[in-house]
Amino acid sequence: MTIERRIIVGLPDIKAIVLECIGCGARLSIPPDSVRELPNQCQHCNRAWSIDNTSDYQSKRSPVRNFDEAIEIIRRIMQRTGSGLGVRILMEFDETAQ
Repeated sequence: MTIERRIIVGLPDIKAIVLECIGCGARLSIPPDSVRELPNQCQHCNRAWSIDNTSDYQSKRSPVRNFDEAIEIIRRIMQRTGSGLGVRILMEFDETAQ
């Protein structure tokens, strides 16, 4: 028997974007409304993060289409480069029983 558990959250449920350094494991938690202010390197070990890599990205579509395209491109960059962006991108939310 296989047991599977899924948690589905909506965008309003995201409490923070968490950046975790691949080098030292330090984490930085940023509220979704402040995402424009992402650092380019770890504030603990100074490892470079390739957050501003726009080489594969250009769009004139709606924000929803941009979101979908951005996820696809970020995954591709992470697979191609092996070490990824130098940072793990995590989403933080409250787990509530419903």
